[in-house]
Amino acid sequence: MWPFKKHTDDLSRLDVAILFVTSRCNARCSTCFYWRELNNEEGVMTLDEIRRLSASLPRFTHLLLSGGEPTLRDDIADIVAVFARNNAIATADMPTNGLLPQRTVDFAGRVLTENPNLRLTIGLSLDGLAETHDALRGVPGCFDKLFETARLLNDLRARAAAAGQDWDRRLALAVVTCLNDRNFGEYPRLIDYVRAHADVDQMVFEPLRGQKKDAALRPPSPEAVREAARLSLQNNRALIAKRNKDEMGIRLANLEVLHETQARYLETGRLPLTCMAGRRVAVVEHNAALQLCELLDPVANLRDFDFDFKAAWNCRAAVRQRRWIEKTPCSCGHCVIVGHSLGDDPVLRRAIEEKAACYSREE
Repeated sequence: MWPFKKHTDDLSRLDVAILFVTSRCNARCSTCFYWRELNNEEGVMTLDEIRRLSASLPRFTHLLLSGGEPTLRDDIADIVAVFARNNAIATADMPTNGLLPQRTVDFAGRVLTENPNLRLTIGLSLDGLAETHDALRGVPGCFDKLFETARLLNDLRARAAAAGQDWDRRLALAVVTCLNDRNFGEYPRLIDYVRAHADVDQMVFEPLRGQKKDAALRPPSPEAVREAARLSLQNNRALIAKRNKDEMGIRLANLEVLHETQARYLETGRLPLTCMAGRRVAVVEHNAALQLCELLDPVANLRDFDFDFKAAWNCRAAVRQRRWIEKTPCSCGHCVIVGHSLGDDPVLRRAIEEKAACYSREE
């Protein structure tokens, strides 16, 4: 690893923006790291303010919509269109608890129709088989609603294909599991259940992180993460082959290196890389608070900078926090932050390239 030469940042390396579009949520998840902020819409950004935010950002690749439950915001498709137009994003990702199936489908249909160059991933948050999932999510029937959402999204893909549209590649369904000590034991059965009951393109997991609502929950052990990773790679080899075989090598390689990095963090409390939060990744909360990482305190509020993102990004508090991230070094298992930091480490980048080549040869 190497030291950064400066603590300010010109935004040229920004790759992903995580935008909390609302704090409202219709679930009560035990695993939630954001639970203290939920259901407080004071100061929520208007669509016009989000337009100003977008206009002050450079081009970047990935927009990740977050919350709260993103589908509870009525203008969510308009928000995606703003970033597609102003920032030329290539992909948008939206996690959902699946409690509002028709709203999710309507959102996906609008986004794909109105933004023909965009790939959209809907992340279906699934934390176990029915009893475990509903208990962790705090909503009876959440499991069934999630699978209804998956079914309706696949119906949407089928109708689009029949109409000659390319949505089979542009709309991806991913199942995302927050892995913890309460649900790890049924993860193999969960994989089998999803394979039998839903047509998804990827099934991934994230180790429990942050100050979760249920203090008794624990992250999985490093051994559990490695076992889940073994099962995940085997499963995703088959899932990715259905629609994205040409991306098989790089996607499996990234997953393998990501999960090994997370396991090493759980073993040692330190990441074997320099975290790129505040360089590759930016976070904006629903109330315009700017963060370098979801798990750290805000460094500014964009309203105080008249939505001049670069000025806020390089304010004194941001510079101090960037320096702290470098010197600590700050560590966690956050899949987005870690995943977008891997390529900046020469050892891990080389490992990804070598593994991607091996996976591609095997195909």
